[in-house]
Amino acid sequence: MLAIDRERSRIGRDLHDGIQGTLIGIDLMLGAMKRRLAAKPIDRERMDRDFEDLARIVRDTIGQTRGIAMGLCPVDLKVDGLTKAFSILAATTSSLFRIDCRFLCDKPVHIKDEVVATQLYYIGT
Repeated sequence: MLAIDRERSRIGRDLHDGIQGTLIGIDLMLGAMKRRLAAKPIDRERMDRDFEDLARIVRDTIGQTRGIAMGLCPVDLKVDGLTKAFSILAATTSSLFRIDCRFLCDKPVHIKDEVVATQLYYIGT
């Protein structure tokens, strides 16, 4: 039970400190952009930079959300199970840390027990 409570607290912190803060920032940026659009003349270069920044922030937030979701349920047994989860983990590790990380497996590994598959994933991480 203690482990569950710690995990809930971690998820709450991730949502509050990460995604919620980012969404508030996006809302503030959109408000500022709306005010600049209403002003004459419009600084198109500034607006282009703002839109690019906003798009980057949204992509980053999608990545954060995906990370939290993977933490909640890292192994989707309905798709490709453990093999797919480790492939995604390797790709994410390569991307985040800019290192060459690959998961090689000749045959898919199918684990029917979701609890066992999830525990194997956590052991591998």
